[in-house]
Amino acid sequence: MRPSSTNLQLKALNEEFILPEKGYTALAVVAFGYRSKDDFNIPRNTPKSRLSEETIFTKA
Repeated sequence: MRPSSTNLQLKALNEEFILPEKGYTALAVVAFGYRSKDDFNIPRNTPKSRLSEETIFTKA
């Protein structure tokens, strides 16, 4: 099994939680919860930063 784009190792989850022995297999992980009022890392407060196009792209 390949790691996902977030480098999540589903095999490790299967082993850690002994899922196959329980008849389960990890397919994905979903994070859920609520945002803290003190969370400063949201676009409304701290906009995403981007590199300039000139830095990213090179003309051939």
